[in-house]
Amino acid sequence: MSSLKLDSRLSEILSHIKGRSFADIGCDHGKLAVAAVLRKQSDKVIATDISAASLDKTRHLVENLKLSDKIFCRVGDGLSVVDSDEVDTVVIAGLGGDEITKILQDAKAGNKVFKNFVISPNTHAEKVRKEVLEQGFDFVRDYMIYCDKKFYTVIVLERVSENQKTENEKKAEKKSVLSAKQIEFGKEYAQSPVFKKWAEKEIKRIDKLISKSENSALLKARLNFIEDAYEKNKCE
Repeated sequence: MSSLKLDSRLSEILSHIKGRSFADIGCDHGKLAVAAVLRKQSDKVIATDISAASLDKTRHLVENLKLSDKIFCRVGDGLSVVDSDEVDTVVIAGLGGDEITKILQDAKAGNKVFKNFVISPNTHAEKVRKEVLEQGFDFVRDYMIYCDKKFYTVIVLERVSENQKTENEKKAEKKSVLSAKQIEFGKEYAQSPVFKKWAEKEIKRIDKLISKSENSALLKARLNFIEDAYEKNKCE
């Protein structure tokens, strides 16, 4: 096998991985790690999962393809089993936003430093955005994709050291804050045709719920928030 087919979501994530090594946190089936090595995009991958049973799926795939010299399976919680600067990029995809936020907080508490992240939360992307802003990451990309009839968020981050920044970048950084809608829907929502498609579906869904719900006031507030973001979207 010289390649491995990935869906558009994993392909999108793979396209953002920088350098020749990465850690796949919560790797599940291990397809991302294997595809990266088979396509010669990576020389080393650390595949981790908190569950030994889940990680066995990756381990078996790696062993069957004789890639154990390039893909290293480690059981552990988040980034606890990856050392600072051991990889060029950290990928965290397929986990909830609460869990990803905790992984980032634990890494910071452990004084672990990683330069590049590609994050794709299944839920609560807004919590991840708040955390990475707090930790001082720069947003390279932050957008929504559509794959297999589902919407996914992809957040690409980079940590630039202070001595690498120009004076203009340092001044711009001080003003670098996201609006409430960017926190909720992604930095690029206003230019995203996928966000527009998501918003149209969500507006219809909430509109149907309002008349049947006891929390109609909350739903109406949510509806107004999404409709306002939809109106600001520049995509035709």
